[in-house]
Amino acid sequence: MTMFESKFFGRDPVKKATCPFCGQLVERPKDLSTRRPGEMPVGACSCGAVYACDETGHNLGSAMIEALVFGSNMDWDLAWGLLPEEDYLAEIVENYDLKSHLIIPGGAYEGRRIAGALYFIRMHKDIQEVTSDGVRKRLKEADDISPASGPRQERQRPLTKKQVEDLVREYRIEPVLDAARQDKKVIRYIQRLIYSGDTQARNKAAEILGHACAVVAEKDPGVV
Repeated sequence: MTMFESKFFGRDPVKKATCPFCGQLVERPKDLSTRRPGEMPVGACSCGAVYACDETGHNLGSAMIEALVFGSNMDWDLAWGLLPEEDYLAEIVENYDLKSHLIIPGGAYEGRRIAGALYFIRMHKDIQEVTSDGVRKRLKEADDISPASGPRQERQRPLTKKQVEDLVREYRIEPVLDAARQDKKVIRYIQRLIYSGDTQARNKAAEILGHACAVVAEKDPGVV
């Protein structure tokens, strides 16, 4: 029994965070220098896998997209054209605690409920050959997250019309919903995209508009 394991002997053991593909230890996720509100911290394993951290465990769909796009070196066109199994493999590591950078199988640690997750994506070799250099460069320029910090607070600054349009086009649902809860103008920004000449953009806008109206209606039904 190692010193690390003996410290927690008799309780649900904690585990160091490792890559589900190769078993190597992975570093704490970082915030990309280009991070916008709602975007998740990301990381990469030396085996080529990348991962995104969902601190709540409730937004795994967004975490999958974050990891997929990061693994594509932020090339959205490439990311949307990739197919699971055929182009990449995916694994989820549950009960991850960003603050301690540990896996907590019991779901509770130091009086805190732990429900976070790391969503791993490993591109097939031919795709890694195109994206890996850019991924490493972005991660090198990323900002460390302080382990002593509490739950991270998103910036409360309202999103601009252009930012909302970009988020809808990139299908980043959670940041749009967070913004809609704080600023009702977001609904109007999304509505304008319904008239886009791009069919795919219209479909994304229509779906996100429905979600945004639902979250706004919870607080102020009269708006929608």
